Amino acid sequence: MIEPLTNNRFRVLEMIGSELSLIVNGTTHVPYKIPALERHATFGNFTNDLLLSNYSTVSFGGDSELSFLLPHRLQTVFNSVNVLEDVKFDSITLNPTFDRGFFDPLPVHESFKASLWGRPFEFFYNTSNITVNYPIPSIPQIMSVYVGYADYVQLVVNFTDGILVTDAAPHRSRILLQDHAGGVPDYVAAGAMLIIPEIAKVFYSEVNGGNVNFATYNETDPFILKDDIVQFRPAWREENPHARDWPYGITTSACPSDSEGLQHSSLTCGVRPQIRLRETRYALTLDTQGSG
Repeated sequence: MIEPLTNNRFRVLEMIGSELSLIVNGTTHVPYKIPALERHATFGNFTNDLLLSNYSTVSFGGDSELSFLLPHRLQTVFNSVNVLEDVKFDSITLNPTFDRGFFDPLPVHESFKASLWGRPFEFFYNTSNITVNYPIPSIPQIMSVYVGYADYVQLVVNFTDGILVTDAAPHRSRILLQDHAGGVPDYVAAGAMLIIPEIAKVFYSEVNGGNVNFATYNETDPFILKDDIVQFRPAWREENPHARDWPYGITTSACPSDSEGLQHSSLTCGVRPQIRLRETRYALTLDTQGSG
């Protein structure tokens, strides 16, 4: 194969009976890329490749004539475009010695607070123990829904013609929490519309085999969902400190008064905190017209 930008020639080595392959530079004969094809519930089919570069000569055995090339730079590239990891090595030591117990695991407990949960939920996390709070008591259409106790919360807004849900964790349908987006395919397959920042559309274009309806927005063209009682609007801007596609969901009454304030962990204004503001990767709407 020939790389179109540099005209470098490469040879592809494949292991029979596996999905592993190695792309080798046809001139220098050093490994260039370890490609991987994966299937993701949200992103569909994609590539997750390890690129090797910045090779240098490393001697061994006390003989300067005994040497081989090792890469000093490793990059993990998603879909041939997005660089997930970029690591450079200052030095490489062959056959190093380690103290006994160096690789023994530390007793670190990871919980759902990191939004990563690698095992089935305990009894108080299952869907038989769902709790609903009303952050604005005078507006019961705005609900905070959580499983077990109030740590990971979904904001649910009940409109006259549909339901809006922020976040779509997979434990709502599969009892395993992977991240905030793992349940998106289930919601979309059930008929939900995906409300996301415009720049995130490419990330979710393969959900449900590409059969997904989007409502997108950006800094200048907002999205507002409103009926006679409540309204919801997501706020997004470039250079978000958490992630590029991370907005804030704002829910208020349909016509909030000047005395109604805004509530958030890092921002408080007004007299009465009547607006619920929380972080959310996206929102989903389910049309309930005609469903009774």
